[in-house]
Parts: sequence; structure tokens; C-alpha cells
Amino acid sequence: MEKTIILPDPLGGCNRTWDMAYNTVDDVMYVGGVGCVVAVDAAAGIRVAKFEVVGQVASMCHAPSENRLFVTSLDGMLVLDCEDLSVVARISVTGELCYEPMSDRVYCASSSEDSAAVIDPRSLQILYRVPVGEGKITYCFNGRQRKAYIAARRSDNVTVVDMDSDTVFAVLAMPRAPTALCCDTLLDRVWVACEGNQVRVIDCSGDSVVARIGSVGGPRSLVFAPAGRKVYCANNYNEAVAVIDAVGDSVLSVIRVGDGPMALEYSETNGRVYCATNASDMLYTIDAAADTVIDSLGVGWTANELCMSIRTNRVFCLAHDGSSLAAVDAATSRLEWVVHLGMRPLRVCYNPASRKVYTANLDNFGTVSVLDADAGRVVSNLEVGAHPWDVCVNEMRNKVYVSSSRHAHAPDSIVAVIDGATDSVVRRVVAGLGPMSLCYNPERDMVYSSNVYGGDVSAIDCETDNVVARIPLGPNLGGICCNPQDDKVYVAVNLEWVAVIDCSTNAVRAALPVAWAGQPVYNPFHDVIYVLPGAIDCPVVVIDGATDTVIARIAISDVPSCVAFSPRGEKVYFGLCNRGLMVLDPVRNVFVDSIRFGRECSGVVYSATTDLVYCAIMDSCHVAVLDGLEDTLLLRVPVGKYPMGLVWVEENGRVYTADNGGSCVSVLRDARGGIAGSPTDSRPSGRGAIFARGQLWLKESATWAFLVDAAGSRRLTLLPGCNDLRKLSSGVYYICTADGSALNKVVVLND
Repeated sequence: MEKTIILPDPLGGCNRTWDMAYNTVDDVMYVGGVGCVVAVDAAAGIRVAKFEVVGQVASMCHAPSENRLFVTSLDGMLVLDCEDLSVVARISVTGELCYEPMSDRVYCASSSEDSAAVIDPRSLQILYRVPVGEGKITYCFNGRQRKAYIAARRSDNVTVVDMDSDTVFAVLAMPRAPTALCCDTLLDRVWVACEGNQVRVIDCSGDSVVARIGSVGGPRSLVFAPAGRKVYCANNYNEAVAVIDAVGDSVLSVIRVGDGPMALEYSETNGRVYCATNASDMLYTIDAAADTVIDSLGVGWTANELCMSIRTNRVFCLAHDGSSLAAVDAATSRLEWVVHLGMRPLRVCYNPASRKVYTANLDNFGTVSVLDADAGRVVSNLEVGAHPWDVCVNEMRNKVYVSSSRHAHAPDSIVAVIDGATDSVVRRVVAGLGPMSLCYNPERDMVYSSNVYGGDVSAIDCETDNVVARIPLGPNLGGICCNPQDDKVYVAVNLEWVAVIDCSTNAVRAALPVAWAGQPVYNPFHDVIYVLPGAIDCPVVVIDGATDTVIARIAISDVPSCVAFSPRGEKVYFGLCNRGLMVLDPVRNVFVDSIRFGRECSGVVYSATTDLVYCAIMDSCHVAVLDGLEDTLLLRVPVGKYPMGLVWVEENGRVYTADNGGSCVSVLRDARGGIAGSPTDSRPSGRGAIFARGQLWLKESATWAFLVDAAGSRRLTLLPGCNDLRKLSSGVYYICTADGSALNKVVVLND
């Protein structure tokens, strides 16, 4: 690999965010996603550090007694010292984490081992293992009774544990899959939300179920409000929060909120309940005295987690799919800040007219990154609308078209038009509901947009950038491709048939039955269309471009995800979702070879210059390089996390891959005998490194003194707050104390 280009933030790239933890000592929020944990200053809303982990973060908790962060993933548990940003220990356990302050213990419940490990946060020793059952774990604690209540979803029970001896008091059967717990120590009760339609009430003194409350509609979260002796239950199925009388064990009222209420928090400071809704992307504020909604705020796509800071009186909301963290002032219900954590490049394309590479970033605020292909750097980040999906290039007019679609009825569903000369969005075309797949017809100078929710295809005139036709097709549109030789467009419809659109009339000229029709792909060298199946054990359907007839059905045992053509070798390469690559003879329509190199091939391109085939291997974070003459694997090149898209640029002899999990683009040199070259990755994989561009922020309590280069020479005196790094060259530096002790690595990215 020749280079890694960050898009655009070295402290970003935290995608598929799953959990968060609050550091009450330093007022820092930690957010865990795929391959990393990002630290955010909770007061300023600024990202201050990033730690790498292996795989998806499963759970996190903070132990204030030692100021340590505990993080679990598939690789086990990572313990981080929050003062000097270093890894303290790795423990071979994983599961759901929770910190219990009275006994100063960390609980880690593993669904694979059906037990909870009780860990001393000081010695980091596993003190006990307590059997708790199988499945996702939920905790609550009764400090007065010195009992821990641990619910195991797949075991349909609640285990009661003596927190002093770590022995099991009782195991209480639940009707179905407990999803949430909450406790009141004065009433000595625990409430258990169960999948389906029930809340069970446990008497802590006798550890028995004393009440059953029904008709709550898919409970997902519980919170106790001591002022009114009420329990609030987020009901995911009926878009409401149920208010339960904690003394009388009955539903007092139902408060209507947005679609998909998932998380609740209660503020004792102002007596308010906060509800995050994952489908309507809103945070609702409920007055617990009147049980009415008094405010609502948009906080991010799929808002799923809430955390309350009593110290700053703020509510923190994590949006899973949007990869963002929002802070709301609990007193005023005012949005304080939103930190976006990941760019998630999904599609990559090249514009020869401007010699630039474009990536559509599947993020919460909708951007396209523009890269100078020759200089290998980001020159612009353009806001195009929420959730960009696809990119296509009109080289003749030096324009780039980007589809942007958040959900079925989003008002910001558009096709953005980028001027390649000025790197600016010059128009936003309202193309229809849910524009996703795009294709360009150079014969007509038209872009066609498959509007998945609207059930039609929009034809956009590239001279005026206006929609000149809407072709109705029906529900659930899939992929789209253009056949400029025969002046046609092909669209997969409802996984049942392929529509053939005559571009001269913008009308459907044929409807071809194709079971599980996925993405159509045009082969210009043989004038045929391959319809990739959307399910396993379904054939690849071959359509003749001239006659619109099915000429072959080729059996394939896997689901192909991408296609590349080798005109010199008369081959077609099909990247597979599960086992590498298959090679097709396009004349005989038979597969002649199979190459296994990894699980999921998420992108494939062919280089006509070198006869090399490049395959993005999503699960192992590599690009496989194949000899296109012999169809043999030459080598694997490590790239960023989860590569998804590839593009070959003939002009500069490079291959670019969009690394979806790493918020970066990897650049490979296209040359036989030196494909990998000497790695100059500006984003090292060492754990605990801090990435900085332009400035380095240090917390007020920092004891760091100097920034030194790799040779040990002092380059900058560091102070708490913001330190200007703009005069430094890009490279690796180290934060050191006055006595020369190195505390952490800093990667400066000023190019």
C-alpha cells in the first residue's frame, strides 16, 4: 500500500457506535464502535483521543475509583487508564459490563459462558464467577440490601446475587426475554421489562415476584422517578411511554412519543424524564409531575442510548447508525453540541475530467470527500444531504451526481450535482422518494435514478439538471445499470423481474421475469447484462442487450456482490459474499475457475495496464491482488478497516479503496513486482495513539510538558487546552513529561 488518506478527521472513523460510558472524574464521554473507542470532552464537545480495539466494541463501563475504562469486544477485555491514555491490561473475558460503586466492582457477564465475572478494578483480578444464564445481560443493584439483579435474555430469568459473597440468592423465572431492569431501594422493589407485553415486579426482601403489569407494548427500557413514586417504561411497539404506579402496580397513563422509543433517563435535578426514539431520531422531554411531553429535539439517526451526567446536568444521546453523540442541557432542553464520529465511505468513483476521486460517506450529516488523485490528499468535503448512497460521473460535463436518501419520506431525499471544476454543489435535484442507485447514459447525456421508496425511475437531463421524466415501475426497486450501446436502462424490481427502459422514449419496453433479481451489470464487450441474484443458490441471469431476451441462466452457489471485466483475457470476475471470486467465460457463459482468498469480496476492479485484478476483502481488511493472466493470488495488501469500494485510475497508475470502517481511503500502486511498495501509512495501527491535525487539545489537569520527535528532539512546549501544531511537519511525535518519560504517541497529519 502506498498511502492512507484520512477522511477528513483523524479522531473520527468510529462507525457502528454501540455503547458509551461517562467518566465522572474528567467529564469525558467514551463512545465505542467498530475497532475503536473515541474520547469526547463532555463540556466542549471536542474529540480528544482515540484508542484502537479489535473488532466491534460490545460494552463499556468506567470505574471512577481508579479512573479506568473497561472495554469488551470479541477479542476480550481492554482496560484503559483514563489519565495517561494508556492500556493498563488485557483480560480474557468478554460480555456486558456494569460498574457497582458501593462494592467497587466491575461485573462482566458473558453469554457464551453463562456467567458473570466479578472484577476488582484496582488489582484487575477476577474475584468470582457467578452463573447468570444465557443471552444479552441487563443489571441493576440494590445497595441497601447488598444485592445484584442480573437478567439473562435467552434464559428468561433474573439471577439475584449477594454482592458481599458473590453467591446466588435466587433465580426468578420471567415469562419471556427480560430486556430492562430498574430498582428503588426505599420501596425495596425491582421492575423487570419482559419482551412482549409485560413488566414483572420483584420484592427485594423476599426475592419473589409480587406483581404482573400487562399492556405495555414491547418494553425496552425502564426508569424510576422517586419524586412521584413512578416507573416509566419505553414501549417500542406502540410509540409511547407507559407510566406505572410503583406502589399500586398499575398503569397510570400512556404518553405518546415518536416512533421506536428505546432508552430512558431521569433527572432528579428538574424531575424530568428523557426518551430517545430510534426510528424518529428524536429526544423527548417529559415533565414527570404532569406526565406530558414538554419538548423534543432531533439528536441523530437511530438514537438508541442515553446517559445522564449529574455533575453537568446534561443528557448524552448516542445515535448508533448515525455515529454521532449529542449533548442536551437538562435544564433548558437545549441542544449543546453534536459530535460526529465517523465518515464511513461507502462508494468511490473517479472523474477523469478533474483528475479527482470522490467518496460518498454514509454518515449522519451527508458528505462527499473530494480527493486530488495526483497529490493524494483531500481537497474538499461537500455536504450533499443525509445518507449519500451512490455516485456517478458525467465526464463530458465534468459533473458528479450523488444520490442522498435517509428514509422513505425524508424531505431531504435528493440527487446532488457537484461541479468538478469548482468542487461545489451546484444543484440539489428532487428526484423522488428514496433515490439510491444511479447510472449515466452518455448517448442521451442523462442520469437515471432508481427511487426505491417511490417505485419509479427519474430521468435527469444533465444540461439543465432537471427531471424530464418519471417512469413508474412498482415497489421495492433495486439496482440499475445503463446499456449505452443499445440506448437502454435496466432496473431490478421487487426481486421478481427486470424492467428494460427505452431511453429514447423513457418508457418500459420489456419486463423480464427474473426471480431474486438483484443488481444488473452491463458488459460492454459482449453487449450483455448480468443480473446478480439477491439470494443464495439462485442463478446469474444473462440478458442479450440487443434483443432483450434471457440467453442463459448460470448456476452459482454463492451470492455475487460485484463484477469486473477483463477484455484482454475474455473473462468476467464475480466477487462473492462468502468465498472469494469466480471467473466466468463470457462466450460460453460458464464459470471456469474459483479463487478463494477470504470471506466477503466487497469490491473488484481490473487493471488493463498491468493485467491485475484487485479484490477488496471486507472481513479481513485486505485487498487481494490476482494475476489476471493466470488467475492466481499474488499477495494481500493490508488496508483500512472494512474496504467496500474500489476504483482503478489509469492516468496515475493507482487503485483507490473506500475503507468504510476506518474513515479513510487506501491508495495502492498499480505495478507488477512492487504492488505493495514501502508502506507510508500515515495512520499507524498501534493502540493508544492520538491523531492530530492542526491542533492538539489537552485537558486542564494534564501534566504533559513537551512534544518530541522520533529522534527525541523537543519540538513544542505543551500546555493545557489547545496547542497549535500547524508549523509541524506530518509525522510521529511523542508526548513527554519534564523528566523525559514518554506518555503517548501523537501522529500529526498536517498535509
